[in-house]
Amino acid sequence: NNGNGLIFETEADTLSYIFKKDYGDYSDGFRKAFHHEPISFYRRTQKEYICIQKPKLSVVLSGTPAQVFTLIQNNEDGLFSRFIFFLIIQKAEFKDVFASSENNIEDFFHEKGLLIRDLYSSMLQRKNPLRFEMTKNQKERFLKLFQDYQDLAEVLCGFGGSAIVFRFG
Repeated sequence: NNGNGLIFETEADTLSYIFKKDYGDYSDGFRKAFHHEPISFYRRTQKEYICIQKPKLSVVLSGTPAQVFTLIQNNEDGLFSRFIFFLIIQKAEFKDVFASSENNIEDFFHEKGLLIRDLYSSMLQRKNPLRFEMTKNQKERFLKLFQDYQDLAEVLCGFGGSAIVFRFG
């Protein structure tokens, strides 16, 4: 795919199982892809050497916290800080399995996908790159917020917690 990749997986531990089984350690590749650094590996079964010069990879996973820990076992190698996590806590409520829905989820996502495709296409056609700048006030608030996050991360995660905050900032 010319170095472009998008991984969607509904079970986080499935991805870790696949990578450990087929290609060995994947953490190095994910970390390099985050910074668009070259990734190279050798497939023994097909005696094939692969080098991706400038990888562009996005990964979307869902799963439980325990499944994430099978994929990312610690925060020491830096893989943890290259992911953004959303923890959704909601009250468990049994849904009426007999209720019919007027909303078609496939149509909804198809419509949103078309909007994203059009936005992406328009971004590719721009002559000048889009530039985002913060105001002085926004920069000050940003720096204060991330300093507070860094202090909290060091308390919660130890020394490795700072890397997470630095990368997110």
